[in-house]
Amino acid sequence: MLKEDRISGSQAFNLLVITVMGTEILIFPSFAARGAGVDAWLVPAVALVGALLVVLAQIRLAANFPGQTVAQYSRLVLGNLPGRLVSLAYAWFFLHLAALVLRRFGGLMETVFLREPPLVVILLVMGILAVSAVRNGLGCLARVNELIAAIVVAAVLILLSLIAKELDISSLQPVLAAGFLPLLRSAAVPIAWYGEVVVLLYIIPHLQKPERGTTIVLAVLLVSAAFFTISTMASIMLFGPDGTARMAFPFVSLARMVRIAFFERLEAVIMGIWVGGIFVKIALFLWCCVVSLGQAFNLQAYRPLIPPLGVLLVILALLSGESLLELNDFLLHSFPLYGLLFEFFLPLFLLLAANIRARLDPAFPKKP
Repeated sequence: MLKEDRISGSQAFNLLVITVMGTEILIFPSFAARGAGVDAWLVPAVALVGALLVVLAQIRLAANFPGQTVAQYSRLVLGNLPGRLVSLAYAWFFLHLAALVLRRFGGLMETVFLREPPLVVILLVMGILAVSAVRNGLGCLARVNELIAAIVVAAVLILLSLIAKELDISSLQPVLAAGFLPLLRSAAVPIAWYGEVVVLLYIIPHLQKPERGTTIVLAVLLVSAAFFTISTMASIMLFGPDGTARMAFPFVSLARMVRIAFFERLEAVIMGIWVGGIFVKIALFLWCCVVSLGQAFNLQAYRPLIPPLGVLLVILALLSGESLLELNDFLLHSFPLYGLLFEFFLPLFLLLAANIRARLDPAFPKKP
């Protein structure tokens, strides 16, 4: 079994912030601007309302089964075989999420920074790092992430402060010229991104104070929405809505605008820092996959699962899309429904099933 480390509330908060913002902040302004135009900076707030409903289902479900992951209590709620299928489904979902993040990372590296190494080499290096982190357990990953999260947040704030004098606030007007409908349409993808805090269903049993789970996840959503809003506003004020929509990675383009004395390629420094956050996000998803798969089959030792899943992760990343354009098309059109299936609909189904079982059987869920 993987090390059963206990992590603090602040460590869980940092892990979830990096999970939500790890790669999304790099591309969020572009996604939002394509659908909402000049009102793209309002999309995070609109999506936050829907995300609260998603997270509420997750929190209520976890509160019914303290000390257990969704892979464990799904069998209690649905029965042995259906419960195992739910565990296997979540194992696939987290492995697929990790592969999508890995592929997006590889695409960014080969497109913007590393044109010489083959894509498979870039993916292998990151895959090996993620496997190593998972082998050391959640506690080790959380401690490493404390430093990474602090540096990432500081880097974002410093970058935004350095370009502040270049921003034109008039670019944010007119407000709601096209009405609310474009905002609602554009909010679907961010809701699914916010919903990635579903990893909480696996982290809560490892919290030193599990009762703080609700406070932690709500704080994560608010902080993430604030950073998405600020980064989108900065992109639109600097590049305009049309320019932002055409960019693959608006945040990298923001970094390119900064000139400090003899420092020119500041975006390389920003991305060097951001690689740490992407690494944590991939490793956390892979950890959830390993735990879900191990608990599905009641394995006593999870470590033997890690290397083959690491290999599968790299292969799946290579198969996730021939280009960033194809990958972004999936994220824009297919991921919202696909993601919410595991982030909202399945937890909601388990919650309703648990409530029905509890009404029919007063001893439920206290039975072993």
